[in-house]
Amino acid sequence: MRPPDPLKSAVAPRPAVQPAAKDSRPAPAQANPAPPAPPKVYRDGFEPAEKPGNSSKAKTKDAQPPATSLLTEDAGDGQENCLDRAADWAKKATPELRARSEFVFLKDQRPGAEGQSGHVVVRQGERVLDPGTGKSYDSLDAYLREKPEYQEAGRLSATSATRIFDTPAGSPERAAAVAREKVSPELQRMIVADPNTSGATASTSPRKLNPASVEQANKDFEAVVNSGNLQFLAFEVRNKLQAHANDPDYQAQFIARLSKTDSDHRLSVLNSIIGGKAENGSIPGPFTKTPAGQYTGDWEESDRQLFTNALKAARDAGVFTEADMQSGVAWAPEQWKDIASRMGVGLTSRSSEADAATKKLTDATEAFEDASADAKKKDEELARQLADFGPSLTEKQRETYIKAFQEHPSNKKAYEEKEKAAAELAKVLKDNAPALENAAVTAPTDAGQLQKSLELLADSGQAETAVDMAGRLVQDPNSVTAQVFGARKGFPNKVLENGLPRLGSKLLAEAKDSKDALKQFEERMKPFKTALEGKDGYSDLMNGLEAIKIAESGDFDRTKQLVSDFKSAGPLGHSFAATALVFGAVSAVNAGREGEYQTMIKEMSSTLKNTLNIVAGASGALSDTAMLARFGVDSAQTNRLASFATRLAPGFGLLATSTSLALRAKDLQEKADPGLVIAMVGDVVGVLGALVETIPGGQAPGLLVSGAGALITAAGEGLSALGNSRERNQQQNEFLKKAGLSPEAINVLTTAQGDMVRQLAEGLEIPPEDIQKLATLCPELVSARTDLGTGQGEVPLHNLVELLKAGGIKKSEATKLLLSLGKGAPDEGKAIVNNLHALNRMIDRVCQEIIPREQGTGAYFIPKSAEDWARVMAHVRKEANDEMRPFIDTVKKSLAS
Repeated sequence: MRPPDPLKSAVAPRPAVQPAAKDSRPAPAQANPAPPAPPKVYRDGFEPAEKPGNSSKAKTKDAQPPATSLLTEDAGDGQENCLDRAADWAKKATPELRARSEFVFLKDQRPGAEGQSGHVVVRQGERVLDPGTGKSYDSLDAYLREKPEYQEAGRLSATSATRIFDTPAGSPERAAAVAREKVSPELQRMIVADPNTSGATASTSPRKLNPASVEQANKDFEAVVNSGNLQFLAFEVRNKLQAHANDPDYQAQFIARLSKTDSDHRLSVLNSIIGGKAENGSIPGPFTKTPAGQYTGDWEESDRQLFTNALKAARDAGVFTEADMQSGVAWAPEQWKDIASRMGVGLTSRSSEADAATKKLTDATEAFEDASADAKKKDEELARQLADFGPSLTEKQRETYIKAFQEHPSNKKAYEEKEKAAAELAKVLKDNAPALENAAVTAPTDAGQLQKSLELLADSGQAETAVDMAGRLVQDPNSVTAQVFGARKGFPNKVLENGLPRLGSKLLAEAKDSKDALKQFEERMKPFKTALEGKDGYSDLMNGLEAIKIAESGDFDRTKQLVSDFKSAGPLGHSFAATALVFGAVSAVNAGREGEYQTMIKEMSSTLKNTLNIVAGASGALSDTAMLARFGVDSAQTNRLASFATRLAPGFGLLATSTSLALRAKDLQEKADPGLVIAMVGDVVGVLGALVETIPGGQAPGLLVSGAGALITAAGEGLSALGNSRERNQQQNEFLKKAGLSPEAINVLTTAQGDMVRQLAEGLEIPPEDIQKLATLCPELVSARTDLGTGQGEVPLHNLVELLKAGGIKKSEATKLLLSLGKGAPDEGKAIVNNLHALNRMIDRVCQEIIPREQGTGAYFIPKSAEDWARVMAHVRKEANDEMRPFIDTVKKSLAS
């Protein structure tokens, strides 16, 4: 749909492409224009000719490719002619796409070229795509009308061509394959040698412009767009260009400013001028024509040539690209086609499949967004349910609880729908890649949709598809596709930020070993090295790859240093650091060095707040991979991932345990983002349930379970505050029953307070079995309930915990000591609660009155050492009853030792 009156839609564009310089020297009267640029290679509408990381093809861009035939073409020799590109495209196409495509061989009819310069195009339905230029045509007839020198010689299905090129060039096997596919003798011998041509191109990187010219262009641009005279804006621009017709650097900078805008949905000033129509009182642009094909308005041919020359100057300077020109076609197709023809540039036509493919992508992306949101809610709900009483469950009980939650029909469907939606989105991207690339090149809004889809998919178990497609989009900096996406904010960085740890996790799960996974990972990164060189993110990429190599090698001292160096890096640096931790975790497990790995992360986490973000990225990546293994829709893939789960699970267990150490550090816990903590808890419990299901025998390693429990414990306070509900309580009761807890224990634990449970579990390290026993006997130890009728409410545990810690009393020994407070009493639980309340009151009185009086101060005495607590308990014993004295004597003995 065409936007409103383009002149009235003009907006102030982004800041200058090059900032104004302080150098105020006058512009030269005559500047030498840049030399003509070499022919441009377009790849729009096709999978790129080179796979990411395909080192076997060291493409030679300047050499003329040799002539080849079906019998002699070697698709991996690095010499690119049209047959090589067609073969490469077919090899990467999906089987379905190959099945509906065919190669059309064309004979060159020009005098002297017969038999020396044939050509090959790819036909899909009625559409024809030229692999040499990336340009698409509505039909073969349309192509031949533009290229009358060619005549059809024959056709070959893309599937047959792929089978032929899978055999060695010039070998008996190649000849046999050609015979099996029943290729006519004429096509067997036909020579194709056309190089890739598509008109002139700009430099792929801007050259330095004359500072004085830049400064003047910036001033004139601001004056023109801020004049408020939108109706005559086009003429004002014409006047400025005319005044500086002999200064190509001025023209380049002026056009660059005119062509930039801050949104896919807003017109640049340049497009407002070019797209002007003679209607509703608007001023028609210099290239606007009437329905009869005549130029309109008060414009001369010299004006059109003036604009064309300025655009050429900007193109040759590298500040205005074919991608910029291509984006203008969406707003003013006929005008920009006119300009392109004048500049000798072949623009890409929108293919007939582009609209349908974009609709499929939009629908699949929306479905994935909705499904992801539903699954995230389930993970957070599971975290809430476990937050308060999670530490009071044994490893086996916690494992069973999580599994029961994820298997509950209302929850399982959400996880399955997310994986199903992710798989569908990945399929849409793969099956429609050429059409989606064509759509992105021919419409900025479609490029935005493709970018959004890739960024979202990268944050899932299907990240591999997103990273690979992003690599194909940017791998050839000379292609208009790479120019389009290279100009888009955040691309490809955001895809890499989301996808790298997930890609690394999946490769580690599927590769034969970590070194093989590392090799595959490095291959995937090759397109991005080229795309990011000289740009933001390149140093993060190179440093990140080094950190991953070091982590995989098991050098944890260097890994710690390299990952720590990313503390001030941006999200892309954190993503590489997280990937390094994924590789390091698996490497540590394989080498039996789990303790060293945990120590490394603990040391990092104690000093670096951002380490939490890095470890969160690593844990989320492993979570997504494991959830794909359990809930994925591709049975072959899920079975393959499940077979590697035993190797994946310990690595995740290390991360979960190490992360909990970071979260439990008081200084970091105070600074941590609650949302991040909740997300990490969701990752932990989510992957735990997945791995419980996939690991052979159904038993997760104890390290994995305890790691998740510790993390849940650390985040429990913030999660428990998120509220209760009848449905949640019913589910908790159901899942705890499946975990084997008694009705009495369930009744208490479902109302437990997380901070009280944590004081017993963390402060005194009381084991889960003992916590359940104490909670059942004395509910006031873990909640504000008053089941025992003491009328005193919950037991203040702070003094008790600090006292026993000072005496080194913990674990089962602490349990026995607490039980001794009720020994021999008719109501054991009630006696324990009453004695603990009395003990707390006496400690408070000694610290508030007695010791301050002895010291001659009015300040509350805070015991900090074993000696301080021994002094306090000496006074307490004097006032204690007979039931409490054995307890006090045991504590005093421990304090003395």
